[in-house]
Amino acid sequence: MSEIQNEITDEQSKFNNLDDNITVLEDSSITNKIIKSNIERQIYLTVALVYYIYFNQNNDLLTTALLFNNKLDDNSNNFTPKQLSFNYGAYTYHIGGYTNYSTKQEVQNNKVIIRYDLKQSNNFVFQPVTQIMQMTRNKEIINKYSFILLW
Repeated sequence: MSEIQNEITDEQSKFNNLDDNITVLEDSSITNKIIKSNIERQIYLTVALVYYIYFNQNNDLLTTALLFNNKLDDNSNNFTPKQLSFNYGAYTYHIGGYTNYSTKQEVQNNKVIIRYDLKQSNNFVFQPVTQIMQMTRNKEIINKYSFILLW
């Protein structure tokens, strides 16, 4: 995870110098208030890079590193969903595990401070799949034997 953090925070990295016609990479997205801050942009890019690594790099070591939950004490199932934690600057951001937030304003020392109340949930970046379903047709669309009659 620290390599992903370094790649996102480095302004000279290839990832930050991609074609900027994507909303997350455009500088005008912050001035137009589509994205609130540069930290929010880095969080979006981090999650996008994690998904890219998971879906495009079929490496057991990378997949295990992304999905392994080392915060569990018991060894029963170490692949239970977890929050992804990233450090940017002096702050640690936990991604996943919340359903929504509400803002509240507090006044401390004659300054208005905005705080966020987070509502816990089981909404993580990676979810376990309980059922796998497959869709199939119950009828053929074109019957190949009817071609003989048409000819």
